[in-house]
Order: sequence, then C-alpha cells, then structure tokens
Amino acid sequence: MQFESKDDFMAHFGVKGMKWGVRKDSSGSAPAAKPAAKSSEDHKKVAELRTKPTHSLSNAQLKTINERLQLESTYARLDPGKVTSGRTKAEQLLKTVGVAGSLISIGSSPAGKAAIELGKLIIDNTLKPSVTTVGASVPTGSPKRR
Repeated sequence: MQFESKDDFMAHFGVKGMKWGVRKDSSGSAPAAKPAAKSSEDHKKVAELRTKPTHSLSNAQLKTINERLQLESTYARLDPGKVTSGRTKAEQLLKTVGVAGSLISIGSSPAGKAAIELGKLIIDNTLKPSVTTVGASVPTGSPKRR
C-alpha cells in the first residue's frame, strides 16, 4: 500500500513507560510509588537462614525460624483489617435476620393476623370486579367455521 502524503495514515505515540490501566493524576505526573517497608533484623536473619538446607542448620537456628514463622502466621490470622471486615459482614447478617425475625413475630401475633386478613379482603374486593368484567367479555362458545 502506498501513501500519497503524511496525512494518509494514522499513527499513535503512547507515553513511554506508561502502564496499562494506570492514569496520571490531575497534576500530570505519574502516581508516586509506595516507599518500601524496611525489614526488621529478625526477618532478615530468618530469610537468610531459610536459604540454607535444613540438615546444615543447628537446633537453635531451626527454633528461630519456626518461632518467626509461627508469629507471622498468627499475626496474619489475627490481622485487625480481616477481623473488622468479618465483623461488619456478621453485623449485616444479624441485622437482616433481626428484621426477618421481627416480621415473622408480627405476622404470628393477633394484630398481625388481623392485618393479613384485612389485606386479603381488600385485595379480593379490588380484584373481583375486574376479573368478572374480563370474564364476561370473553366468548364462551367455540368459533364458527365456514
């Protein structure tokens, strides 16, 4: 395919180094990266020990690794963020169950039963005239054939 002039084709020049789905903020600069968290000395020590084969570690070193891993897993299990989200979901569930329980108790009380019966009467009285009118306009016989 031959092009007559520069205006005969379309070219797109993206922003160099820009990641898909990442937008710049209104100031025009790219989003700032989070500062890297500093590792503690204990974490560094255990990370170094875990690179070695277990048969070359002493009992004290194995104990250090195990204690650190247990502490990390316990902390992850008891992370306040996870507990809070679970608590929120449980509270929402209890609210829903509470509303449903109160509706059931209202429906089974004498006043609730009377309200249900009154509602049935109102529905029956408003729907019966329209049903009979519609029913009267429908022909009852079979259609005649010629």
